[in-house]
Amino acid sequence: MPHFTRNLIEAACDNKQCGHDIMRLFIRLDLLQVRRLTSDDALFAAATCGQDKILDIFSKDLGFDIGDNLYALAKMYNAALQGDAKLVQGLIIDGVYPDTPNRRNVTPCGWRL
Repeated sequence: MPHFTRNLIEAACDNKQCGHDIMRLFIRLDLLQVRRLTSDDALFAAATCGQDKILDIFSKDLGFDIGDNLYALAKMYNAALQGDAKLVQGLIIDGVYPDTPNRRNVTPCGWRL
């Protein structure tokens, strides 16, 4: 049986390139351990890395109540990364805070600088 840690789960959630695949692997190896070790920090890490697919995994596969605020934050990060100023503006109008830093202390709009 693999031994996961909260930090490992959070790091996978924060991995923009392959975090989704890593989380799928972790769940396949030990779903109960992943569920037990998943913290609010892991959910926040996924949101602030634009990992809406990981949020979906936590919601659908692990039964977490994600909430619209984390999905909106993920959408903000992705819109900023893609340079979609219109969507960023709309999200700000909807109340999504544009200056929320991720684990690397980068904010959504900081990705474009």
